[in-house]
Amino acid sequence: MPGKKRKSEGDAAASKRPAKQPRRTLDSFFSPQVLAPASSAQDDDRRMVSLNFEQTAILRQVVNEGKNVFFTGSAGTGKSLLLRAIITALKKKHGKTNDSVSVTASTGMAASNIGGMTLHAWGAISPTPTNFELQVSCIRKCRPALQRWQKTKVLIIDEVSMVDGPLFTRICKLAETLRKSDAPFGGIQLVITGDFFQLPPVSKNGAAVFAFESDEWRRCIHHTLSLSQVFRQKDDEFATLLNELRLGNITPAASATFRSLSRPLPPDPAGILPTELFPMRNEVDRANSLRQSYVALSRAASMSGLQVLRFDANKVKAHPKVVEWSKTLETRCERTQLEAKPKPNAEASSSSLPAEKEEEETRTLPSSLEES
Repeated sequence: MPGKKRKSEGDAAASKRPAKQPRRTLDSFFSPQVLAPASSAQDDDRRMVSLNFEQTAILRQVVNEGKNVFFTGSAGTGKSLLLRAIITALKKKHGKTNDSVSVTASTGMAASNIGGMTLHAWGAISPTPTNFELQVSCIRKCRPALQRWQKTKVLIIDEVSMVDGPLFTRICKLAETLRKSDAPFGGIQLVITGDFFQLPPVSKNGAAVFAFESDEWRRCIHHTLSLSQVFRQKDDEFATLLNELRLGNITPAASATFRSLSRPLPPDPAGILPTELFPMRNEVDRANSLRQSYVALSRAASMSGLQVLRFDANKVKAHPKVVEWSKTLETRCERTQLEAKPKPNAEASSSSLPAEKEEEETRTLPSSLEES
């Protein structure tokens, strides 16, 4: 009886061969490469992607120049991708010592996504305000945390929007005290990212105090950079709608579009609706509030298959402090961009970075950052 034909090893290898990659431009070929995130837990077909001009310039400022940088941007602009590239490059730069680069985030979920730990666990920081001297004494008794404070050269903080102003001030003072240094943040290089329009700091009385309101923020952060190119949403109309939702400035046309998405969707094949569980009631209320609609909708790549129920433009409002801060950011960006424009007689081959100013510099990435 003839047996079944065995599949050769060559055929098996060919079936697992990754799909043909798209053609790359010359600029993307020479740009830094980073591994794209997996779309699911079973996704083994991950590919290397190139950083764009904005991301490459921020990477250079952090790794090559050692600047204290805060970079932000709307959802889908590649903040997480850039952060992973920065972590990889910094660990390669400071590879001789294990504790030189500390990766933290404000929440456990954000920390697990980047392979780090929460900011409170990293520094043995009390979650509630306590006596400062008592806090210093407790940290000095916790040898692992004290060694992290003393040995760290670069501290990365993700989702900084959930770190309030008093906590950021307390952390800065702890760094200076434990490291016995009057330099900003005790001489530790800071790499901070997050979107203040998304998740505000938790406050019991509703009066949120953001980290950028702290005097220590202006003292420690020298460069505030914003990513502008959206990668997740390929539809320009949908990206514009999300930006209006992010700023809380909904036009009548955008409101009509969102209301049109109140439509029935095909039933789930399994017939099971997803359930979200939260440990505290205020988290439940915050998840159910319409202000979180931007965070939820920004995860979608297109409007296809979206369902938006009971949309009310009057309830979708960004925090007034963040709106005012963003206006100041945009004004400073425009002024700095004009100052960064080369003069008519300037040499075209100039590629040096502008001299660092003692005051906080908030700007977009000028064309002078591009390599010749």
